[in-house]
Amino acid sequence: MQRVFVFTTRLPNSILLSDDLIDPMCLSMDPFADFKRSEELRTAATRAWAALDSRLRLQKALRARHRVPENFTDGQLVFVWRQPRVGSGRRHGPGVIESSY
Repeated sequence: MQRVFVFTTRLPNSILLSDDLIDPMCLSMDPFADFKRSEELRTAATRAWAALDSRLRLQKALRARHRVPENFTDGQLVFVWRQPRVGSGRRHGPGVIESSY
């Protein structure tokens, strides 16, 4: 709780007669410095994750096979491949190509 709210809710040892379960040496002397350090670590971790994620996505795009352009005519039967975010994809159809005018 001290790291989140930057203060401790525990009473001084003189009031508690030293029966506190947490060792006083474990409590931070400067909670603001600890909070700042935690924020710096979170920011660095976010930057590292974003860089890695971007690099992996670019590599995946560069390794992808080239798509062959296809020309469809009116009345032609087609099937559509749908890939959900989770699970395996499947073909949907048949569908008919109609003119869009």
